[in-house]
Amino acid sequence: MKSMLRGLMVLALLALCGSLLAPATLDAAPSLADKTGYTLMASLSADPKQSDYTASFDPEVSAIYAWALVVAEGGAAEKQFSVDIQFTSPLGNKVESKWYSGDTGKVTTVPREDYDAGKWGAKNVTRRQLDIAGTDNADLTGQWTVTYSVSGKVVHSENFTLATTAEIEAFTKEEAAKKELEDKGYTVKAFSSTTWSDGTLAAYVRMPMVSETIYSSETSQQLVDGFTADRKGFPTAAALIVHLEYSERYWIRYDIQAADLDAYLKSKDFNKFVNALSYGIWDTEKGEFLKTSQERKDFITKNFGAGTYKPPPKVDPKQGTVGSVRVQVSPSTLPADGTSTAQVTATVYDKQNKAVPNTALTFAVSGTGMGTIQPKTATTDSKGQAKATYKAGTKAGTVTITVTVGKTTGTTTLTLGEEEDDPAEDNVRTFLAGQGYKVLKVEYNKAEAYAWVLLDLGEDFEIEDLAQAILYGCMTLRENYANASKLAVAVPYERAYTLVFPAKATDVDQVVAAVKAAKGDKAKINAALQRFLAVVFNNAVVLDARTGKQVGTVKDFTDITFGF
Repeated sequence: MKSMLRGLMVLALLALCGSLLAPATLDAAPSLADKTGYTLMASLSADPKQSDYTASFDPEVSAIYAWALVVAEGGAAEKQFSVDIQFTSPLGNKVESKWYSGDTGKVTTVPREDYDAGKWGAKNVTRRQLDIAGTDNADLTGQWTVTYSVSGKVVHSENFTLATTAEIEAFTKEEAAKKELEDKGYTVKAFSSTTWSDGTLAAYVRMPMVSETIYSSETSQQLVDGFTADRKGFPTAAALIVHLEYSERYWIRYDIQAADLDAYLKSKDFNKFVNALSYGIWDTEKGEFLKTSQERKDFITKNFGAGTYKPPPKVDPKQGTVGSVRVQVSPSTLPADGTSTAQVTATVYDKQNKAVPNTALTFAVSGTGMGTIQPKTATTDSKGQAKATYKAGTKAGTVTITVTVGKTTGTTTLTLGEEEDDPAEDNVRTFLAGQGYKVLKVEYNKAEAYAWVLLDLGEDFEIEDLAQAILYGCMTLRENYANASKLAVAVPYERAYTLVFPAKATDVDQVVAAVKAAKGDKAKINAALQRFLAVVFNNAVVLDARTGKQVGTVKDFTDITFGF
């Protein structure tokens, strides 16, 4: 659970500007689902009178303010909107907040020309206040989510990080090193550090082998990249370890001293680098290393033959480390006519809030509405931006546009045609997409009071990924389907199966109450989450993906799947 919570701490360093006390702008969020063209503007700050966007806050900050303002586009008539703003903690539960001062959530639109000239005031803006210092919220460090809704429909979400400067700096080093590996195309199964009994700090990374040949230049490059990530992520570590998964049963572990890696990076003497390496073969079935040097030699000879490691190929390292992706669409309300278009702009930032140029990304469309986007892949320009064109489909509903760089995602929404009476499905899709999840289906059976969501976690996910998805999925289903007594999060597994994790609405209510009662005590919070997840896993079942029939329980094969 600790690694799950740490995994939630993703820095959201996004570029914004503005000030309430001077001509300013809040950053554009998706336009409201209204034909006349009204655009929601959003920001986060630590000062109720300054709207300059802030993406990271110290737990000692008095409060965090989420701003909302609505701009009337193209000469649209003045109108009043009711805006709701909700804070969600890193644990996935919604946290109580309040309107600032005389704000009520109702805002009067401001014409675009007046907005651009800074001619807007108190009646045009509303701020939701989340108290931090001196409250239990100060202990909930990690990535928070802020969702903006109009008339009960989620139209935008923002993320911010709550952490001390020291925590951010330490986390940034570790996460940046891991991200650099992922950006190079590696699948990182584990990346952390441990202290040995003699007091030595050792950093380690585990990845599947990228080559079937142990002596290939690609394997050599993977070793160098893995050790380099260890060094960058844990600069005080004296020992560096790279685990390469050769097969499901056998992993090859390489060790090197940090000083020897430093010498290689400086001299590029590959032979000295190879001589400084030591290795072992880990048998995952027996849970032990092959015991003798002869056993290791026999294993290598049998599987790879005799050979000599080849120097790594010359690879240009990717410049910059992606921290966040911001997505904007204009306009964000279109008729479902099959011809109307909107421009989508994606901006990629590193963790120091600087635009990242020359970065490949992908555009994707999902949701209850239909449509297409072109191009599907692009590369950011010198300003860190890439553009695409969305073309409306003929089915009305909400469309979520997701931009992906490595494992970092950004989303925005737009509305096609008339707004549906029941926005719950769109709300669930929008919220979970904002957390980086690919939502395949959301359904609610009114007769059975049963709501469920199908999430694609990819072919290779860890137990922490699954636990986090269950928490977020159950929480958002509970929030949006108040009459549902039964909830479930389903996940495809190896194409042939679907894992279904059911929960009662009362189970979710109990864990939310327990988290609130814990008053920031992380041990109590973790205990509450573990109890909830234990109940869910105990009741989880495995379905045949083709027939939908149950073929077993998750308990039957968790040892094989997750190594419990």
